[in-house]
Amino acid sequence: MKRDEIKKVLEEIDVLLFLAKKGREEAKHFFYQVAVWGTYVSLNMTLGMFFHFDLWFYTLFLAFAFSSISFFWESEKSARAIVFPMVVWLLGYPVVFITYFTTRSILWTVAATILFIFVASAIVYSRTRLPSQRRTPLAAVIGSTWGVLFGSFWLIAALYLLPDLDRNAEIFQVWISQMFGAGLFMSGVFHKVFFLLGLIMLFGFPVIYYFSRWWGLVTYDLVALSMAVSGLVLYLRYDRGT
Repeated sequence: MKRDEIKKVLEEIDVLLFLAKKGREEAKHFFYQVAVWGTYVSLNMTLGMFFHFDLWFYTLFLAFAFSSISFFWESEKSARAIVFPMVVWLLGYPVVFITYFTTRSILWTVAATILFIFVASAIVYSRTRLPSQRRTPLAAVIGSTWGVLFGSFWLIAALYLLPDLDRNAEIFQVWISQMFGAGLFMSGVFHKVFFLLGLIMLFGFPVIYYFSRWWGLVTYDLVALSMAVSGLVLYLRYDRGT
């Protein structure tokens, strides 16, 4: 083999190693975010079912704040690095409260929430200083798709379901579970456990919920808890390089 051919082969190997390293980094951060959002859903499902506490909104921007910490911690390894994303996300509370008390409109409040999330995401993640990518990170594509799915759901819910939630409660619950299941199913590109959890939500939850509202919600809670635990285990595994 000629020297130029050997050099070309070595360059190709370098590219493959680079992409493999990027893939591991993407998976690691994605698993961390999965752990945070699984905890968010499971915590609020548990509080709602057993203690009748409705804290979904009040913990929403906290979940966004915690889910973004991983990127900044990896870049600087200091507590100061996580202050910026925390401050940006926590600004969501005054923005949404001011919108609601000014307009007294659920539609405008939901629209303001969705808009803030997209703007805050652009601000926060534009500041990350991970090694340069040669392509759009798959984790970013999947994460953005989660956001678009739920953004669309909440906009339509504000228009059609929330004004009369007592009458539309079952439609609301089944529909949001389908968004959750679709997100999990897509996340299976990173690990097959999320394919399984997504299938449970897409096909198992509607059947269980049809026969028993209580056991349907328990299933939802257990899937979210499994999502959180799986994400944490996989994150720690990648953090140890295994």
